[in-house]
Amino acid sequence: MEEISEEYEVSEHYSWSGGCITKMYLKNFNREHEFTLFDPSKGEGSEFNELDDEATSGYCIKSDFGWAAIYTDIEDETLLVQINNDTWNLADPDTRVIYRHKSRTDESYFKIEDDTTSFEITYDSWWTDIPQPSSNAVMTVKEMYNDDEEDLFAHIKSVYSVETLRKTV
Repeated sequence: MEEISEEYEVSEHYSWSGGCITKMYLKNFNREHEFTLFDPSKGEGSEFNELDDEATSGYCIKSDFGWAAIYTDIEDETLLVQINNDTWNLADPDTRVIYRHKSRTDESYFKIEDDTTSFEITYDSWWTDIPQPSSNAVMTVKEMYNDDEEDLFAHIKSVYSVETLRKTV
């Protein structure tokens, strides 16, 4: 049987070629009006564009270290995390995710690993650039918002922590 090599649209979410996903639309995390055409084989996306009616299949960010994404694997119907060219299946029992704050230094720490691949990063926490309320305020900015709505790595940890979310899409 001859393999189909031309690229064609599988759905409004994915582009398919030669038996694998070649590109997909992902939203820019925290800027949901923007999207990129993400290529999992390269671990990178295109320039971010304004989101019109494009259907998306996950979220991503572009940072100093490269690209990080969380998206649906349509073949296995699970969630994948991809950082540059490394990919982890959140439903795999060997995948482990750590996310925490270093409060004294206003830094966040994230690590994802399985038995063969690991990625870890320490970075300025999302609230460090936001003006803090006066010292007599009831709550700080950090306490007013949820980490998983402000930080993609916190979102990944949140999804990972809920077994039913990470095993089914």
